[in-house]
Amino acid sequence: MVADSVGIYGAMRVGDALLGVAIEHLAEVCPVGPLSPLMIRRTGLLGSLDLRGTLVPIMDPAVLCGIGQASTPPHFAAILKFEGRLLGIGIDAISGLSQVSKNAVQPLDTSPNSLAQSVVEGGFLQGKDIITVIDVPKIFNSAATPSVTARDANAQDAHNDPRQPMLTFDVGEATFSVAAIEVHGTVPRQVIDRNSLTSGFCLGTITAGVFL
Repeated sequence: MVADSVGIYGAMRVGDALLGVAIEHLAEVCPVGPLSPLMIRRTGLLGSLDLRGTLVPIMDPAVLCGIGQASTPPHFAAILKFEGRLLGIGIDAISGLSQVSKNAVQPLDTSPNSLAQSVVEGGFLQGKDIITVIDVPKIFNSAATPSVTARDANAQDAHNDPRQPMLTFDVGEATFSVAAIEVHGTVPRQVIDRNSLTSGFCLGTITAGVFL
């Protein structure tokens, strides 16, 4: 008789619910403060986290699971990994590790009209609690979910640093940057004239005198 395969899941609390993430897809969990906004439109994107120099997008797991959105900002971020990429989900607390038979994870209906068109894979019982298991590969394979390439800390040294100077600037609550060698110059703030060139991304024109 072949023994059932065993899965280990990181259990974490989101509101009143418990989420389970397969341990092989859980890179780390870290506390977070206010998240930095990203100027891209993605449903459920809470912002971004500076993870030791890597900009990691943080998603709302409630939105991913199709149950609305979180009512409060997250206290922690669970960093998920898949095929060399990273993204995070905002969570409230860590509940620990759960080891269960893979057969104990009950799959949910995935018909086109079911609620499981989200990233919910199924669930299992842990004492009196129900742990909802999320399908991490499905999250990463969704075109609507942003992720970043995980950096290899050993891939470069101080004598072969590929970094380049960047010019950073603020627009509203977001901060942008462009390569410094691509910047022709800067001018003091002035009124943008709206004219025949104003369309799409073009706001209009200015009169540039002496560049700084």
